Amino acid sequence: MEAPPDFQLDSGHTLVWGNHDDRLIARLFAEVLDQGLITVEGQPIWLNHYPMRTWHKSHYGSWHLYGHVHGRLVAEDVATPHRLTRDVGVDACGYRPVDFEDIRGYMAPRIEEFHRRRAALANDEEDSDRS
Repeated sequence: MEAPPDFQLDSGHTLVWGNHDDRLIARLFAEVLDQGLITVEGQPIWLNHYPMRTWHKSHYGSWHLYGHVHGRLVAEDVATPHRLTRDVGVDACGYRPVDFEDIRGYMAPRIEEFHRRRAALANDEEDSDRS
């Protein structure tokens, strides 16, 4: 089923091109990227179709939103609560766009763990410098 020619998603939705996306859908989105850093309400977010272990500003608290893996990394994300990552591919999110409030709620406990881990690593480095 094809969307009517004047159809568009609510403003503000960004599409990150995936390996199966038809370029004709670009008109449905406010922004279309191959990959890149966006900022939403002051929060830097790295967008890429593929999951990454490190990304631009990852050590400074930027988030990473990805797709491609069809929900197969959810268990790994749960097991690593200090990683500020989330699979936002449509098949991992009920075939609907994910809004910033959902992502912020998901990230809130992860941000705390990220800062705890970062502080612990900094303390370990200070201790080893004293040795």
